[in-house]
Amino acid sequence: MHIVSHVDIAQIPADCIRDCSCSGRADDAVAHWLKELEFTVDRARAIRCLQGYGAWDGDELDASTDEELASRVLWLACNDFSEFMTHCEGAGVDWRSPLDDFDPSSGSDIFVLE
Repeated sequence: MHIVSHVDIAQIPADCIRDCSCSGRADDAVAHWLKELEFTVDRARAIRCLQGYGAWDGDELDASTDEELASRVLWLACNDFSEFMTHCEGAGVDWRSPLDDFDPSSGSDIFVLE
């Protein structure tokens, strides 16, 4: 699965979301799912997206391998999706259904590389 601009929650297995968004280090889970899904990302878009988080500087991102960038994107997307699913469960709604009163601070069902 090659991600150019965005990844939708429906593209990622629920087990992947659970495994990659656990508390503590998720490196092994992310590495497993990266291979399982053949998950890759558009390098330039991933770097721009990751710079927006402030956790990595431009030099570090430029020096990162494509696999490292994809790992970070998958990890962030799974955490965002997990928050969204938890928010929906707490509200008593099925996360697969559109929410009319969506609160963007509670995760999202789409992760955009921007």
